Amino acid sequence: MLKSKKTLLKVQFALLLLCFFPIANISYGQFSNEMTSKFGKVTQEEVEMKSYEPFPEAEAVVLFETCDISTSFRKIQRGDGISYRPVTIEKIHRRIKIFKKTAFERGNISISYVAESYAGGQKSGHSVRKIKASTYTLENGKIEEYKLDKKDIYDKVVSDRKTNDYKEISFAIPNITEGCVIEYSYEIEKIGVEMESWTFQNSIPTRWSEYRCIIPTVFAFTPVARGYFGYAISENNTGDMYSDGENYATREIHLAVKDLPGFEREKYMSASEDYIQSIVIEYNSLQLSFMTQPQKISTNLKQMAEELMNDEDFGLQLNKGRQVKDVLELVSKLEMNDIQKMQAIHRYVAKTFTYNGKQWLYTKGIKKTMDEKEGNSADLNLLMLLMLKEAGLDAEPVLLSTRENGKVYSHETPHLFKFNYVIARVKIDGEDYLLDATQNDLPTGLLPFQCYNGQGWVVNPNKQEWLFLSNGVEFKENTTAMLNINENGELEGKLKVTSFGNHKSLVMSKIAKATSEEKYIEEEIETDEMEVKSFEFKGQKDFQKPLSLTMDVKVNSAESAANLIYFTPVLYQMFEENPFKNPERVYPVDFAVKQSETYMMMLTIPDGYEIDEMPKSVALALEGNKALYTYNITKNGNMLQIRCKTQINAEIFLPTEYAALRNFINQIISKQEEQVVLKKVVKN
Repeated sequence: MLKSKKTLLKVQFALLLLCFFPIANISYGQFSNEMTSKFGKVTQEEVEMKSYEPFPEAEAVVLFETCDISTSFRKIQRGDGISYRPVTIEKIHRRIKIFKKTAFERGNISISYVAESYAGGQKSGHSVRKIKASTYTLENGKIEEYKLDKKDIYDKVVSDRKTNDYKEISFAIPNITEGCVIEYSYEIEKIGVEMESWTFQNSIPTRWSEYRCIIPTVFAFTPVARGYFGYAISENNTGDMYSDGENYATREIHLAVKDLPGFEREKYMSASEDYIQSIVIEYNSLQLSFMTQPQKISTNLKQMAEELMNDEDFGLQLNKGRQVKDVLELVSKLEMNDIQKMQAIHRYVAKTFTYNGKQWLYTKGIKKTMDEKEGNSADLNLLMLLMLKEAGLDAEPVLLSTRENGKVYSHETPHLFKFNYVIARVKIDGEDYLLDATQNDLPTGLLPFQCYNGQGWVVNPNKQEWLFLSNGVEFKENTTAMLNINENGELEGKLKVTSFGNHKSLVMSKIAKATSEEKYIEEEIETDEMEVKSFEFKGQKDFQKPLSLTMDVKVNSAESAANLIYFTPVLYQMFEENPFKNPERVYPVDFAVKQSETYMMMLTIPDGYEIDEMPKSVALALEGNKALYTYNITKNGNMLQIRCKTQINAEIFLPTEYAALRNFINQIISKQEEQVVLKKVVKN
């Protein structure tokens, strides 16, 4: 059973109440006439447009798009009288200019919806109607229109459920050519009130995107806006809904954006939905005139926790201690302290059970997971949580949303379907340990990298608690080099790379992907300039130890001329090139966790040579020490010692901090490219 969908439908169905309320006649607001027009009113200028001036290289541009959402109440005739239920109408209209062939796919349209169904005499679901689509081309100086044939509209089930079918309507707008304009519109009628959303930004530039939402004030709701651009229109109006001589108040949200760039993912981002300009209407409660108390629509954290802990596929599984009793006696010993018990249980589950790669909140059952020895993230982590609790540890489930699923914010309306992952929190001597059993190479207390995505929610009906998941976590690697350089400029010696925690997990996954350690060395370590003669890994099988790679290497990166040898002493670095190519950035940089890399080199200078030039030591810092870099170089006899350390001490850098961060990394790269020059000593 897909529980997140089940929960979403509960939110929707909570509004399918039968209540006495006057029929509403809503007067809809008008969209901006100077930026939009009626269907089919395509202009000569739009068809003749050769490019979009703000973004002249764009393959296409959304000329305009409008979303008109309104909620009213519909009269329902029943055997025991007349009642009313909420109905939401959503009208979409979009017009796109096509410049290049690569944009032809913009004409392939799909509309997802929930099929209509009946339960207990009540209708629910969506109906999609009034579909129109056309292509407009310029032929012999005149605009020609090619209309979508109704027979070319396809409707199919994409996911079959017990209560509703999730369906999709699709069609291809006909006769698309370079330079044409395409346009389509449709309506969706939704029985009930759902969380309504609109995305203003597209993967191509958007000249104009406008949104209107009219909602009776009997609903309490919260508009949640995301994005990093300003609004050309931003209005929050009140109005009236008239019926049978009575006046009912409405609230209208009216937003519009202009000249938005197409959204493109950049380095160090979480889910695209965290950045794209959008609005979501989150419904909280309903209070009609005859109600003494408002009816809750969205559950609060306490209700969510109670629902989860009473769910047969979540909390009730944590009461089945008898199913793990025998295993627990083998894993956890009486003489162990709490830390040792926690580590032993974590190791057991992570090593014994296979993760199937699926992220979920609910388990197929403790017994079934133990029998099959495999499962999704919830199967493994709820099993581990049960064992932790049965061992007498203070352990609780924590819900989070992974990086590809989007961030969950504690200040927004809580909804269960925003989460997609469950882990365990163990509290020992006042310290929190976050545990995940899906990877068998992570130390106890660290999570898979995709789990570091802001905050996690502790599932406990008796308290409301959020945790910052990355507290105390660092993505860390150390490199030590003990090398000699000969008269030919060849560097030879030992190189040791030590990877800690999540960095170890990253290296282990690369080794697995390469299929062998030898292949990993060939693909990830060796270059045209560096040869690995032999190597040895240590720490692969020990949870708590870092992974070390010790190599005998030969490096041919130096240059020699006359009596001089030139070489770059920094062989390993966090940033081989600047990941931030663009001079400006609209969106925050999200490193997820703190990061550090330390590089140390001890170099023996050959007899008969001396240092002619070497870089200067330097220390760099961003404001508030959000990032630090030190480069220390010293000479002692025939030994040259270099120590570099790069630290990223903040998980998030705001767009206003981007230029400083980009320049900081440029300085690091420039410094690490500086050379040491050795000069042959000429004897008199």
